[in-house]
Amino acid sequence: MLQNKEFFIGKATDKLDFAVAKHVADTLNKHYAGFMWAVNASSETGMVQVRNLSLSGDWGFNLHMRRVQEDVSGKIIRDAGGEILERYRVKRGAINHDKVEELPTDFAGRIIVDKSGAQYA
Repeated sequence: MLQNKEFFIGKATDKLDFAVAKHVADTLNKHYAGFMWAVNASSETGMVQVRNLSLSGDWGFNLHMRRVQEDVSGKIIRDAGGEILERYRVKRGAINHDKVEELPTDFAGRIIVDKSGAQYA
């Protein structure tokens, strides 16, 4: 008789990467519902990359994976997500589609981001 067993193909770190990415995405979705967050975690680089695709995939943030894992409260994730929203002049919280549609755009229709204080403006 066959039993249901978990079967996983990939590197040993892939499961950890997926779990960390899911944790970050879940935290962002809890605090900033309705936004489309893209999250990638990599044990190889030790970094978690996050972008908000509802606003732009061009700007986001990188977090050290170890800091994310050690931060049980999710404050680092919450603060970084809120920072991205504020750079697009969006209030922290759930998405307001009407407000997002009213944001200023450049000649190509991209939402203009506030780059002041950004490391790579």
